[in-house]
Amino acid sequence: MNRRTPALRIAACISILLVSILCSVWSQNLAPPQENDAERDQPTKFNDHDRAVVRDWYNQHRNRLPPGFRDRDRLPPQWESRLQPGAMLDRNMRRRLRPVPPDLLRELTPAPRDYRYSVLDGHIILLEDAASHVSDVLHFHMDIGR
Repeated sequence: MNRRTPALRIAACISILLVSILCSVWSQNLAPPQENDAERDQPTKFNDHDRAVVRDWYNQHRNRLPPGFRDRDRLPPQWESRLQPGAMLDRNMRRRLRPVPPDLLRELTPAPRDYRYSVLDGHIILLEDAASHVSDVLHFHMDIGR
């Protein structure tokens, strides 16, 4: 038997072990980050709590509504029909977006990561941030009861 054979076998085993460890570490670094349960369970729709919060806020501010909520800020009828969950906001609609008043935003269910709340002419919208994709809409005149 050759004296080099055991040394070659040991070197081959060590090489295989190192390659498998490196591949394991490399694949873990490429895996997408895992969301925790709280992030995964956050809704992308308005719930009853949000509707009640918005209704109460509206009733408290009815006589001094900020821009975006007043009757003169309402969407033209042809745009109203396009504002539905699943829709993408066009450039004209994105220009009219306003931030949600801070006192109202504090009371809403926190938006999931990569989503945001916005006001669009009498509507509160939950948007997927990067794409201006409408996840859900609260229509003040329908959902809040004017």
